[in-house]
Amino acid sequence: LNDFEIPDFPANSSKQTRAELDYLLQLQKQRNEAEVNYSLYLADIYFSPRAKPEDANYQTLRKNLFHIGRSIGTWFNPDALPVTANLMARVWQDASYFMWSAKNKFLRARPYQLDANLKNLEETNWPAYPSGHSLNSYVNAYLYQELAPEFTDVFIKDAYDMAHSREIIGVHFPSDSEVSRQLARQIVNRLFENENFKKDFEAVKKEWETVRGNSY
Repeated sequence: LNDFEIPDFPANSSKQTRAELDYLLQLQKQRNEAEVNYSLYLADIYFSPRAKPEDANYQTLRKNLFHIGRSIGTWFNPDALPVTANLMARVWQDASYFMWSAKNKFLRARPYQLDANLKNLEETNWPAYPSGHSLNSYVNAYLYQELAPEFTDVFIKDAYDMAHSREIIGVHFPSDSEVSRQLARQIVNRLFENENFKKDFEAVKKEWETVRGNSY
């Protein structure tokens, strides 16, 4: 974790935290049923590195690795891209390690713990900073961007929507989302400094070239 630049979160008593709480209260006031339902749906989009092929939810979890960018083509799925799925599962595990390390280091309270007027729509019993959903989504977005730069806007928008959904249901500050984006960028940059990763990524690029070529 010391290899990354992660700023401390704004103090609970700071003007920035108060402004963020006010922003979340405004989101709470404005959120409609469709936004709430979709945000709760996104809350279940995750991957478990401990998942095994014999698990009942294994295929669903593998599919979740392709949630970011899901609209770019019918070929964009773990069955068509198994090499990609395997690499993204390993990356998710690595990113999650740093995410939990940061959470346990900073121990930031959840927004609703600081303002009783915030009604969170998801129960969480671990620290807020950074957001795991946001971090893994942006990591995926930045990696997929390297493979299909023409869809960069789609990948980044999907990651942003995931991050924002955590604010809509009142479990994360905007600064949780932003530091997750920053950390994701640093993690991806560091991955491309690793020779083993670059070798694996070349195999993924070849898989994409083959699958995309066959999809036209």
